[in-house]
Amino acid sequence: YQPGYAPCFAALSGLSSVVGYDGEAPAGMNVRYAASTFGTAAAFAAVTALYHRKRTGEGQFIDVSAVEAMTTMIGDSLMKTTLNGEIQACDGNRHAEMAPHGVFPCQGEEWLALAVTDDSRWAAFAETIGQPALASDKRFATLAARKANEAALEDIVRAWSASRDAASAAAELQAAGIAASKSFASVDLISDSHLWLREFYPEVTASDGDSRPIVGPGWKMSRGATVSAGAPRLGEHNDYVFGEILGLSAEEQQQLSEAGITR
Repeated sequence: YQPGYAPCFAALSGLSSVVGYDGEAPAGMNVRYAASTFGTAAAFAAVTALYHRKRTGEGQFIDVSAVEAMTTMIGDSLMKTTLNGEIQACDGNRHAEMAPHGVFPCQGEEWLALAVTDDSRWAAFAETIGQPALASDKRFATLAARKANEAALEDIVRAWSASRDAASAAAELQAAGIAASKSFASVDLISDSHLWLREFYPEVTASDGDSRPIVGPGWKMSRGATVSAGAPRLGEHNDYVFGEILGLSAEEQQQLSEAGITR
């Protein structure tokens, strides 16, 4: 037996190799994406198996590989290598089909996230920052041109954003139809009115009776699930699982507990 840790899975899957700035060595991936990605894959597989059992009466064996689940996040990079022999290099926050695309420094050590999706949005961006001539500048008039001159393009964006408040700059760009947002810290996220209005933080009740907000799903469905109960405490449902589902007697459950198998 050997324990595994999320950064190891991120590295073995190849994900960490593409996380870093242009021209620099990979910086690696943090813990969050590994645990949440293969945890979600395991939960989806379990729900699918339960649905299959309900329809057919047949059970299923589920084998979830943390490394393989992580590779789903870089399918395009894997295909580049497999089909073209091209090794994906680190490119910071750049995007193959958008430019400018990334996060740019603002006043007070804050950052602005920005994504210009097409030529019309680029023209709107140039107008918003007070440099409309950039829209027809041959270096930036098309996506191909902007990608070819991306370093110079980002220098222009940084020169504009450096003297701006991130929140107000994002509001101006959004009003012009451009995807932009202040890069949020945790306090910004929990206090964001848009997320609260969209019920992103549902209130749940824990087994001890306390109520607290949690992070809900990042999507809406026509028949959405209701999350009302908080996460269970360690071992809270042991009697139900081992007793009612598996049919173990109280004595057998006690033996498992004393042997350190259950907690």
